[in-house]
Amino acid sequence: MAEYYLVNGTCSSCASAIANCLVCYGPSNCSVCRNTYHLNSSYLCEQCAPECLLCNSTGHCFDCIEQMYVSPAYTCVFCTHPCLTCNSSTYCLSCLTNYYISSSGTCSNCPAGCLACNSTSYCTACDIGYYLQLHTCIKCSSNCRECSSSACFDC
Repeated sequence: MAEYYLVNGTCSSCASAIANCLVCYGPSNCSVCRNTYHLNSSYLCEQCAPECLLCNSTGHCFDCIEQMYVSPAYTCVFCTHPCLTCNSSTYCLSCLTNYYISSSGTCSNCPAGCLACNSTSYCTACDIGYYLQLHTCIKCSSNCRECSSSACFDC
């Protein structure tokens, strides 16, 4: 098994002979397909479902694109909003921007003005028009887009 096979004294690439093939036994027998493809009964590579990153010849999915998880039926199912990644419909592993993950695996809103946070009382980045002070986002003065506690830098 290799990425190349021998034909009349010349090494040929599996990928050039068989679309999406990584490893083959010759010009028509693939043994390993690239991600998002699976090997069919004719030893050719067929594409998995669009939302599936890794599947087998029966169409069972084992890894999904972001914001989806593998269901018990081996299909990709959307995570509950605002999960970015999850392992079930009820348990988030990470959250979208402006949300934080709780110990129970749910995503909750960051406080107003907070772009990123670890909890309702711990901001790590602020929206435009706010500045960070002791893990809290404080609103800039009127018409100010960028500021500190003592000055406006951009209107």
